[in-house]
Amino acid sequence: MYEKILSKIGLQEKEITVYIKCLELGPQTASLISTKTNISRPLIYNIFEKLIKKGLANKSNIGSTTYFEVISPKNLIDYLEKEEKEYLKEKRSQKNYTITISFTIHSPKKNNY
Repeated sequence: MYEKILSKIGLQEKEITVYIKCLELGPQTASLISTKTNISRPLIYNIFEKLIKKGLANKSNIGSTTYFEVISPKNLIDYLEKEEKEYLKEKRSQKNYTITISFTIHSPKKNNY
């Protein structure tokens, strides 16, 4: 069920696997997540870096142990709204750049006599 939605918002296969498994497990160490998903521990750290940057996961330290957890699917709407804002901002920037270039190309040139 979640796989299609997560794929449509840009998550890769292993990110989806980790996200769904962590929904079941709750906050856990990279070692346990690695064991439960059959994904190497170093890759778990990389996946969580990406999920954290996307705002879909968090990490916390208790003593010297790091725990990872994913946000609730209900909070995916916040993520999607953030992505939409970024997309619209980028499109506006591209539009403004295009208008500037067009104006520069088509503006009459002054003669310097």
